[in-house]
Amino acid sequence: MPRRWRPERNRSNAENTNTFPAWLLAADQTMSSIGNRLLAVRSRIENSAKQCGREPSTITLLAVSKTRTVEEIHAAVNCGQRHFGENYLQDAQPKIDAFRGTDLIWHFIGPVQSNKTRSVARDFNWVH
Repeated sequence: MPRRWRPERNRSNAENTNTFPAWLLAADQTMSSIGNRLLAVRSRIENSAKQCGREPSTITLLAVSKTRTVEEIHAAVNCGQRHFGENYLQDAQPKIDAFRGTDLIWHFIGPVQSNKTRSVARDFNWVH
């Protein structure tokens, strides 16, 4: 099971400097590119699928791009990523517009406000 790191919650900002463990910093440096990170996640998916007796090709990796730039999404697209998820319509629309006409599949994640249903239906392929 991979190690997971979570920041301690009850520390002040002054005490909370450099609380990242060394193994997390090292992992971030060695897996700095989007392509390397996607490759690592796909490898974990493949290994997990094989352990469960499942075909890895039946699993879809959904990359949540809500804090990423168009350039970062483009880098992921160049590495073969096709499914992207967003949970804020106003942040997603410029990204979707930048890739309009491509084969990308967009997922809206979360509740949909009634005044935004038309835009979500127009711009997204899936709602979760």
